[in-house]
Amino acid sequence: VIVAPTVPYGVCPYHLSFEGSINIGYEGLYMVLHGIMDSLMQHGAKRFCSFWNGHGGNTPSIDRAALEVYHKGGVCASVDWWSLVAQLDKKFEGGHGDVLETSAMMAIAPESVHLELSKPINAQDPSENMKAAYIQAVNFKGGIVRLVRDTKEIAPSGWFGPFDPKDSSAELGQEALDLAVSYIRDFLEEMKQIELSS
Repeated sequence: VIVAPTVPYGVCPYHLSFEGSINIGYEGLYMVLHGIMDSLMQHGAKRFCSFWNGHGGNTPSIDRAALEVYHKGGVCASVDWWSLVAQLDKKFEGGHGDVLETSAMMAIAPESVHLELSKPINAQDPSENMKAAYIQAVNFKGGIVRLVRDTKEIAPSGWFGPFDPKDSSAELGQEALDLAVSYIRDFLEEMKQIELSS
């Protein structure tokens, strides 16, 4: 398994109200991913599990680049780690920047997490009958509808989820990451069984 350097930027136009956010856009991320995988395919790589994705906004660009790999005779898996661990163990269910993601950061880079700065969720509902259900979704009469707004309008504190990030721990984060790594290890072995066109 070849591990390439990570791509530290992605698609986040709806987070730009938060200082420090960097958005390279759908086309920008797609071009970077396309360039990386196209180059590696020229050197013989055909199986990619290169997306340990940490942001839902990246998905359209990842899918576009992955489909190109498929049309060139390869295969590309994309893993949204936070969704994966929640599917494998319900105790890891969470939301945007809440206890799961904050715990993972505490396990990886504890010096970058300052729980003393955590604020209440303070979710903003667009109307009396439309309740914020997630960062880009609302619940209306029991149904979830995408309603794209700026994140700061929806979640002024930047996080959204059922579990307050102030309850985060490095131990929970490490447990979630270990579960994801174990799964990915098995998945990579199984990926070798996929028959590819020459």
